[in-house]
Amino acid sequence: MPAVSTAAHTATTPIAATETAGRIEYVPLKQLTLSPHNVRKTELTEIPGLAENIAAQGVNQNLVVHRIAGKRGKNAPLGVCAGQRRLAALHLLLEQARITDAYPVPVLVVPEADALLRSLSENEQRKDMHPADKALAFSLLLQEGREAGFIASVFGVSEAAVRRHVKLASLAPKLMDLFRTDEMDWEQATTLVLASDHETQERIWFGAQQSWQRDPYHLREAIIGDEADIRTSDTLRFVTVEAYEAAGGYVRRDLFSGEDAGYIADHELLNRLVADKLEAAANEVRAEGWQWIEVRARGGQSELVFFGQDRPAMRDMTPDEEAARNALAEKLEQTGAALSEYYDSDCEPDEELENSLSDAEDVAKEALEAFDRSMQAWTDAQKQAAGAFVMVGRGGELVVKRGLLRREHSAGSSVAAVSAAQAPKKVKPEHSEALCRRLTAHRTAAVRVELAANPRVAVAVLLHSLIPKVFDGRLGALCYLSALQMDVRPTDDALVRAADDLADSNAWQEIQAQRNKWRNLMPSNPEHLMPWLMEADDDITTGLLAYCVAALVDGVSGTDSPHAINLVSQALELDMTRHWHVTAGGYLNHVSKERIGQAVTEAVDGEAAASLASMKKADAVKAAETRLAGTGWLPSVLRNRDVPAIPHYSACSDEDMDDDAHERAEDEADAAPDSEPVAGSTEPDAEAAATPSEPEDAAMALAA
Repeated sequence: MPAVSTAAHTATTPIAATETAGRIEYVPLKQLTLSPHNVRKTELTEIPGLAENIAAQGVNQNLVVHRIAGKRGKNAPLGVCAGQRRLAALHLLLEQARITDAYPVPVLVVPEADALLRSLSENEQRKDMHPADKALAFSLLLQEGREAGFIASVFGVSEAAVRRHVKLASLAPKLMDLFRTDEMDWEQATTLVLASDHETQERIWFGAQQSWQRDPYHLREAIIGDEADIRTSDTLRFVTVEAYEAAGGYVRRDLFSGEDAGYIADHELLNRLVADKLEAAANEVRAEGWQWIEVRARGGQSELVFFGQDRPAMRDMTPDEEAARNALAEKLEQTGAALSEYYDSDCEPDEELENSLSDAEDVAKEALEAFDRSMQAWTDAQKQAAGAFVMVGRGGELVVKRGLLRREHSAGSSVAAVSAAQAPKKVKPEHSEALCRRLTAHRTAAVRVELAANPRVAVAVLLHSLIPKVFDGRLGALCYLSALQMDVRPTDDALVRAADDLADSNAWQEIQAQRNKWRNLMPSNPEHLMPWLMEADDDITTGLLAYCVAALVDGVSGTDSPHAINLVSQALELDMTRHWHVTAGGYLNHVSKERIGQAVTEAVDGEAAASLASMKKADAVKAAETRLAGTGWLPSVLRNRDVPAIPHYSACSDEDMDDDAHERAEDEADAAPDSEPVAGSTEPDAEAAATPSEPEDAAMALAA
């Protein structure tokens, strides 16, 4: 292609300076240099194509430049703050000898004070900037004195988005380079800036020995440690974030998880504020005359089971109060009758009317209950025999439980004491019920992920649950051996309640991603679902069936005992180390120091566990978490693959069994739940399949 001449350029260059009303000038190419205020730091792309376009048509859009401080004279260099790609394309043409350094370039000269804003504005309009470049640019604009609101209005984003990008600019330069070259993703970068200093950020990132340690969840865990999440901390809600900060408390803000996200680091201060506020409330309750008062910041609700509960007496009502109650009772009767009349009528359904009538009944019922509560009063005798708990409840509310009776004052307490003395001493289980539920919730989530990806096993699991209900003869005993909730009850909420750290796990996030995928594929109109299913190809229907079956799996258990979900785990060859890693919050905080030492001994060796014994619990947890990282260690609950024993009958068919045989089989089935589990039994009767070793064989065994 011939070199571009000045005349040709002049004839073919329409200048579109829509961004300013200033005058466009032409300057020689040799006078232009890259401005230090240009915000785009990522590698320039598509330069050869742009150069060919300029060679054919000229520079169709002016560059934005500013005079460089300290440089004077007619030919002083001009810094290009907007148009870096065009400048690079012109230099490429110059290297190829297709233009000279005298090539006239259209420019708009702006004050250096506006250079950064001009650069950011044009780069954002031309091509989406990398978040790293935008973060640094927004930060520099704030340093120049620009208001966050001004920046937000100029670039059409929210002030929160500006603050988030400025926060991202606090990422260490080495890490920012990795982010800019896509060696670190957005979520990892936004998690690392929870640490305010670059040294901590770099230590956590570069010190990770395993790739999973750079997952956002584990990065966040490494930074915040035992800090409390302000969104879930009941004690913080009780004293309020405002009061905590006013007392000098520090909140580690997480702008990328929402305006109200952050972590409390000063537990000592928080506990002191909670204690002061609880004590003030307790003093008011003491003034009522109770025999004793207990104050609890946490766990008070669980202690209530050890107390009896008295009830306040209804005081005598005055004539006016009695009339008021009769009016409220009549109102409740009227609203209830109106709702019943609507349900009994043959009129067309009217959802708005139904909701209105139902709400009216609820309001009347609540008013009557509130009135009755106002008529309750504790007698002096009751107060002298009982006490009260003052505690922090769910959601941070102040809870006062009055009329609590210690066991020695409770009716029947002597009988209970005798029974307790005569009861055999129970062996303490290795894991508490709450921890078993936490761990088995993670096990259930892992099974769901694997099952949703394996339609063959999903069909086998479904048939394994359906066949005993349809063919209710000899196979009926299998009704007790299914991990599915066949009355189709969603169990997601139950899983999250059992393990408050489940929502942050990779397995749970994958489950939610699959759920969103299928939801987006399916029609939103209920009338279209059946036609859509009939027309869908086999990949769609089998995949959807696998997900639905997986969503019904329920393996949460309060004990480490044989469970039906293990039959599914065996068929899937489930590897829990892919879905669960030992952490402080997920396991170590919930067990004793002795159990922590046993875990480190099992995973590493006795020498690694020896030093833990002399540490405080918090220090032992942190040390153990480090030593267990990457070992793949699992607690016994997650290693357990035992399934409940299945009662076996003789090999004869239902038709060949006489009445006595049926009765014996039914008796055996009834006795099965109380029998000792036969863990790992490999010698069932002739028609029972041996424990499969391959996933495909296991799937066939489930369906058999």
